[in-house]
Amino acid sequence: MGRFVHIAWLVILTPLWLVGQDISLANEYLQKEDFQKAKIHYELALNKNANPSEVYPGYVQSLTRLNENKLAEKFFKKLIKSDPNNIYYKYDYTLFLRQINSKDLEKVTLKTINESIENPPYVYNAILYLLSKKEYDLLELTILIYRNNLKMNTAYYKEMAEVKKMKGDQRKMSEELLLGFLADNEPIEELKNTLQNYLTEPSEIEHFRILLLELAETDPSNNMIPELLLWLFVQQKDFSSAAVQAKALDKRYKLNGEKQQEVADLALENKDYDVAIKIFESIVKDYPRTNNYYQARTKSILAKEQKIKSKYPIDKIELYGLAKNYKDLMAEAKAGNSTQLYKQEADLALLYGFYLDKLDSALFLMNDALKISAHDKKFQAKAKLHLGDLYLLDNQPWESTLLYSQVELMEKDQLLGHEAKLRNAKLYYYKGDFKMAEEQMDVLKLATSREISNDAIQLSVLIQDNIAEDTIGYALKRYAAVELLIFQNKWDEAKSELDSLYKEYRAKSLKDDILFLEAKIARQFGHYLEAVGKLEQLLQEYATDILADDAAYQIAQMYEYQLRDREKAMEYYNKVVTQFPASIYVVDSRKRYREIRGDKVN
Repeated sequence: MGRFVHIAWLVILTPLWLVGQDISLANEYLQKEDFQKAKIHYELALNKNANPSEVYPGYVQSLTRLNENKLAEKFFKKLIKSDPNNIYYKYDYTLFLRQINSKDLEKVTLKTINESIENPPYVYNAILYLLSKKEYDLLELTILIYRNNLKMNTAYYKEMAEVKKMKGDQRKMSEELLLGFLADNEPIEELKNTLQNYLTEPSEIEHFRILLLELAETDPSNNMIPELLLWLFVQQKDFSSAAVQAKALDKRYKLNGEKQQEVADLALENKDYDVAIKIFESIVKDYPRTNNYYQARTKSILAKEQKIKSKYPIDKIELYGLAKNYKDLMAEAKAGNSTQLYKQEADLALLYGFYLDKLDSALFLMNDALKISAHDKKFQAKAKLHLGDLYLLDNQPWESTLLYSQVELMEKDQLLGHEAKLRNAKLYYYKGDFKMAEEQMDVLKLATSREISNDAIQLSVLIQDNIAEDTIGYALKRYAAVELLIFQNKWDEAKSELDSLYKEYRAKSLKDDILFLEAKIARQFGHYLEAVGKLEQLLQEYATDILADDAAYQIAQMYEYQLRDREKAMEYYNKVVTQFPASIYVVDSRKRYREIRGDKVN
């Protein structure tokens, strides 16, 4: 009896093993495009009672490549009969009939769609399946019939929007999204996330904007439209138009200018200074005696300051006007017992010290700011750094190093502490004490801030490269002294000394660094083409130098913002990305390149 059972199991198991072998061989032949042999082994498996699903879709692929369409159609019918609830088989059969131009295509297509519509999970799965296969015509027809049967004009609007997008019908895509949003009443943030995925080209954003504006005229009470318009204008960096929508939302929801402030901050971040200033001033006018009022007043002055400093040479008359703005704000802060007065004093102190040659006033204001800000420890650390800088401007390096060292202790292992250590290292460097400078730099190379680490590495490399050729550091001491002159805004003296140093034989290892500083001076005086020329010379002659990526990035910036040559700006941003992949400027260069090209950058 036991022997009989053993033999019976062998009879059952052997065909299963052989079926698997046939299917494996068939799949191998299919991969090699030997369709005839693949067909034979698939059929051997079927003859051994393989389930049709086990040889699908390989068997159909082999048959269609061999033009045995009748056999393929017969197999499809068998496949569907074996699993009548499998909607994927039915849609694949429809696609097959379309491929062979079958006279039964329309009938089978409608039958398949109607069967899928009868069961909500089926139609959902069918739509996702067709979307994954990029069968947009069949997908569109399925959604249209579903909508018609259920009288739901916006059903599967996201999928239909995808169809319209792929077919290049941008207006229809926008209509699908917008009408679907209105019907669905989704939270506004979810709508924005959806739009991020669909509006990927500037032309698509523009079509959606036009449609939104049209709808705004016909349905002015709809709360969603100004929110979407605001978001859309920000995507287009049209901050002026965004401000109009933000103002309407502030008024509607009594937000005291919060929406406008968000737009103004973005405009400022994108260096659209005039628009930022206009928005901040609008908030000041419309929302007095609110918290946003003081923020807007302060940021308005900050935007003006950044605008003035973005142009070279810097206009002294405009700077005096800016100083008056700060004084007016401080007077208002005193009258209103504002707790932010010390911050405004510090800002004015830096303006006096670095731009208006009023060092005595600058030192007085910064010291006063320190006295009245004892409760704000973070500000105290920043103010001491700034005060140290002001003392260095005033040729009092001993006071500077004392303050920098205090900040190092106050903010140990923090960003401000590292900044203080870097300043102390530069003080040693300016004085020609390169050994002490390098000791400080060794610690900073491991700083968490990539900018500080990069500065430390650059200065360390500069010292090592030049001390190696000139052990007493004669040329490097002269070069460091020039850097101090530049820090102190003594531009003419610095330029004269650099001209002399460039001709010095012992400064041959500093030629690239001298070119970099000469470009900085030329830029300061608004001589942008001269600055670009110096930096291009650096790139050509010292392409592997540590300053090369800085040079390429600065050229790109000048072409974009001062010389207004977008093509050249793109060329140099691309150079940063492709030639200097480890540069700290890669991320911003890639972003600027894409924005100039017209890509949507999130």
